[in-house]
Amino acid sequence: MNRARLKPLAGALVLAVGAGACIGGKSPGDTTALVVGRIIGAVQARNGTQQTWYTLKVGMHVPSGATVQVPPRGDVQLKRGTLSTVEMRPYQNQVGELKVVDAGNVALFAGDVLIKGDKQAPISVSSQGVTAQPTPSAGVEAPIFRFDRRVAIRVGVYTGEATITSLTGSLPIPTLREGVVAARALPRTATPLTIDKNDFWDKEFLLDVIDLDKTLDGQSSGYQQQFGATMRNWKEITKIAPGRDLGFITPYFQNTGSGDILIGTVFSLLLEQRARNGSAATYLGTLLALLDEGATWGLLAHEYLGENGEQAFEDAVTRAIALRSGDIHSPSGAIQPTQTPTATPSTTPSTQPTPSTKPTPSRSPRPSPSPSPRPSPTKSCLIPPIIC
Repeated sequence: MNRARLKPLAGALVLAVGAGACIGGKSPGDTTALVVGRIIGAVQARNGTQQTWYTLKVGMHVPSGATVQVPPRGDVQLKRGTLSTVEMRPYQNQVGELKVVDAGNVALFAGDVLIKGDKQAPISVSSQGVTAQPTPSAGVEAPIFRFDRRVAIRVGVYTGEATITSLTGSLPIPTLREGVVAARALPRTATPLTIDKNDFWDKEFLLDVIDLDKTLDGQSSGYQQQFGATMRNWKEITKIAPGRDLGFITPYFQNTGSGDILIGTVFSLLLEQRARNGSAATYLGTLLALLDEGATWGLLAHEYLGENGEQAFEDAVTRAIALRSGDIHSPSGAIQPTQTPTATPSTTPSTQPTPSTKPTPSRSPRPSPSPSPRPSPTKSCLIPPIIC
């Protein structure tokens, strides 16, 4: 394929006594302070620039104005109340560092932080004039988002919503989307969450996405080796949907690899089958636009098909390739019939590609670019579980 594309670890809150550095004991439910919930490595803190560094221990309070440092490959989780947490991990071999402004605000100097923010005890994070905070939303008790301070600042949301603010304004970031801030300038819109198969939090929250992408990448690569990177006629894949006119895929041949077209066609037919209305042609255009923004097939399946649908999608792609190669024969094609198509309202996905400040990894050989533009998806018709 040729485009780039949640269960928190529970820390035990144990009473610990630490020299003069600890200014309180175990305090479950206390929202007036940040309390150390988990530590990996020699994490240290100091309560002022003129104070000495001391080793943090589980159960210690971290007072306002204190600076916390985490060594490479270390980790620290600070709790506010019973649900809200801020977790810091260093980036690569650097030392992670943040300052506790107060119980609900931290300033990040280096590294990545993960925020879980209950609406009763929210936690915001700021760095270089950019602030991100959890946004209350229906059905989500505590939004979870990450704030990475690297060459550019990236805010990515795993569940719920977050809002980024800077001198240039504010930008809401919905579930499974991210905003990359360069030179304190907010992007025009949120884009699909970038997944790193080696990232600790991506593996923690989106392991199913990573696994599915690995499987589909392998299937796409094998398919293109066997049938070529470019598709020339939609009738090449008629076996995956017998009797169906798949001519709507033709406009994408020049700019889209054959593996992505096959997978996108299967995905679109699944969406059409599950929705109360809407067409595979419209779904394909929207899906490919999201891939151009940086999504992966695994991420899109996770978002629009859900847990049960992810396996059905993987099975359907496997069947489609087997039908194309002649390894199996089926009168119903790649998509197995269902009894009751369903669709549930959801957040509207963005369909307009947005330039990113961060390079997107290539997934498989892309055919030579064509001067003809990719067809734009119809804005009025959206991907299920949204009803068009």
